[in-house]
Amino acid sequence: MTSVFRKLFLCFLISSFLFSCNEQNDLESKELKSNLIDSSIDKANEKSKLKEQQLKDLNAAYAIIISLDETSLKVKKLQKISIEYYKRKDFDKFLQLNRKSLSISKEISDSIGMAKSYGNVGIYYRNRQLDSAYANFYKADKIYRYLDQGNNIPLIEYAFDHGRTLIDLAKLSRKVKDYSESEALTVSAIQKFESSGNLEYVPLSYNNLGLIARYMERYNDAIVYHEKAIEYAKTIGKEKLYAVIGNNNIGTVYEAQKEYQKAEQYYLKALSFDDFFLDKQERYARLLHNLAYARFLANKDDPSVLELFDKSSRISDSLNDQIGLSTSNLHYSEYYQFKKNDSLAKIFALKVKEAAPVVHNNVELLKSYQLLSEVSKSNEALKYAQKHIMLNDSLIKEERAYTNKFARIKFESDKKTEEIAAISRENQYLIFAILGLSVLFLLGYVIFRQQQSNKELLFEQKQQQSNQEIYRLLLSQQLKLEEGRKMEQHRMSEELHDGVLGRLFGVRLSLDGINQRAN
Repeated sequence: MTSVFRKLFLCFLISSFLFSCNEQNDLESKELKSNLIDSSIDKANEKSKLKEQQLKDLNAAYAIIISLDETSLKVKKLQKISIEYYKRKDFDKFLQLNRKSLSISKEISDSIGMAKSYGNVGIYYRNRQLDSAYANFYKADKIYRYLDQGNNIPLIEYAFDHGRTLIDLAKLSRKVKDYSESEALTVSAIQKFESSGNLEYVPLSYNNLGLIARYMERYNDAIVYHEKAIEYAKTIGKEKLYAVIGNNNIGTVYEAQKEYQKAEQYYLKALSFDDFFLDKQERYARLLHNLAYARFLANKDDPSVLELFDKSSRISDSLNDQIGLSTSNLHYSEYYQFKKNDSLAKIFALKVKEAAPVVHNNVELLKSYQLLSEVSKSNEALKYAQKHIMLNDSLIKEERAYTNKFARIKFESDKKTEEIAAISRENQYLIFAILGLSVLFLLGYVIFRQQQSNKELLFEQKQQQSNQEIYRLLLSQQLKLEEGRKMEQHRMSEELHDGVLGRLFGVRLSLDGINQRAN
């Protein structure tokens, strides 16, 4: 028995050792692959390499990622490399990888992986299909909110990503002029960024609040928010970027209030960062144009206006900045209309109309129709006026349609969540019922087995008593037999003793008689 136990114990030790070795090998293999993936991505980010070589390094990293098991590590690496493809404007690959990471996340029930994948898919659609972008961002937000409602995952692990999703939702709401919703989402985003300890997107969030406040004509609030954006930018090393953006936006706030001189001061403040604009000439040209337009609105006879317009337009044209050129042409048209040169004003307004499908700026297209209706002849002017009215109505309907779509997405998502919750509750009730029945069945079985066991014990006890009684009777019988045997032996010994002695005595007498006769 001891020998068998020793053999079993030895087998257990060997199997445990082999299992631990395999597990250790798996961990080392995963770590090695993870390091190779990160190394390939780092190589791809070397500035000295051409784009083709960078893509080769990324493809090498992707090949290793595919070989990983379906785990959260694979999801994280897919998401990480997808960002690299996005930076290189390979948007289809970015979408493909995030859909794959979403599929794996669902299979392994990785909530954070699912939310982040939905967020990345939303990023793909945000400049293509607003409703698809909103749907994906909203799904991500729902998962993050679920995690907020009491989960073992620490808030710091997903707070920053949740904040990014919220600010994306806020920007989409602002686009469709749902300013109250956008403001609420932006405030929530700031709270998430502060909880995460990563303030990278806080200046962007305050900038969004500033834009919303300007659209809602809360001009003082707008200025405060833009100033906060500039202050927060100092803590993340982006002081110049947000100083340029913030001062430009404050300039637009004063421009909206028709305080053109103050607007010009802030545009000049934004333009004062010369070293910042060395490799950002496109932004410089647009700021220069804003300055020129503010001067034009302040004093339409200012001789420097046309010079600034020309300078800005030349830079935009050299960079093939169609958006900047479209804005320049619109303001050229206003300028020449003021100068009563309707032919030139019409030419520039037509350029804006032609560029509209490229720049996707319906607001400028609307203004171009208005200008064309004012500088064209009567019949043509009427045609442009009608187009202006139709486009304006179309834009209002489109905004309402998107607002309704967003509301429907929220409703359908919430309804689906409620249905899932109801199904979950039903499943819980079913599980509880099954567990209850199982417990009752188990309890009944235990009681039945206990009764059977008691019966068996009673039977064994009675059998034992019977066996003891039988043994006692057998023992008693054995004693009686032994006693009878002894008595018989005694009797036989007495009979033998008496009989033998009598015969011996008879023989002796016979011998004595014989001896006497012989003598």
